[in-house]
Amino acid sequence: MMFKFLGLPFAALGDGALANLDPVLRRHPQPLSGFTMATLCAWQDVYHYGWHVVDGATALISFHFGDPDKRHLLQPVGPLTPQVQKLILDGARALPYPLMLVGVSQEFLAENAEFVSHFSVEADAGSANYIYSASDLATLPGRQYHKKRNLIAGAEREYTWEKEALTAANAPECLQMAEEMLLEDGQELTPSLANEMSALRHTMKNFEAHQQRGLVIRIGGTLAAFGLYEELRPGEAVQHFEKARRAYKGIYQVINQEMAALILEQGYQRINREEDLGNEGLRKAKHSYYPVELRPSHMLTFRQT
Repeated sequence: MMFKFLGLPFAALGDGALANLDPVLRRHPQPLSGFTMATLCAWQDVYHYGWHVVDGATALISFHFGDPDKRHLLQPVGPLTPQVQKLILDGARALPYPLMLVGVSQEFLAENAEFVSHFSVEADAGSANYIYSASDLATLPGRQYHKKRNLIAGAEREYTWEKEALTAANAPECLQMAEEMLLEDGQELTPSLANEMSALRHTMKNFEAHQQRGLVIRIGGTLAAFGLYEELRPGEAVQHFEKARRAYKGIYQVINQEMAALILEQGYQRINREEDLGNEGLRKAKHSYYPVELRPSHMLTFRQT
């Protein structure tokens, strides 16, 4: 499906994106987690992405959330040439509402100051990415991690777990576990949780196509936890999902450490564990593992005057 936006022809994400959009994303890996093909496809039903690649070099990715008459852009990926800047700015001037650019990295702001001057800039605290040392998460060194180590030691006394790779073969079982957990935990199916489950379903059903990797933990043959990740950029992996049955005390700490050990073994020094979305509980959980960096994300709004 094709549509016009900013005076340009945009295609729906499924239309030729793997052949045309994905190579641009891989040539220009981004510091924030939302710019992999797997992530875009997983959240397509929520954000209704469309794409246009300028001269085979620069990707423009549009989206809307709720109102299809008000599309916006993710941060452009690739060279922001004068031609690309003009296309965006001319298109923004023609819109009846202020164009927003979201997921904008600190590097983009620094490298494109003149272009950015046409926008107001706001830090998007809920979208900042939590970055960890893979070695720290794998070994949990020092006093700051003593509670995590104690929970893992308690788990070791209570049960024995087995590890296996998460693959397309056991992905359906992992998805079933995640869906069962909604009932077991008595969680209210909020819009945010429903969107996350939709993204997880897509990812599990397209596990190999999107080159995902992961780990499964079993206890007595029962699937107890899983996590999955992919490369974000050289030396850094991004962990998209992590689920564990609360019936096994310490299992969240176990899957976190085992995943980090696996990622470290694969040669990655950093782990991006994405954002907290402004959720206080998630924020506390992420800070409890002592990130080495809280990577800023910004939102730009076009100045129409």
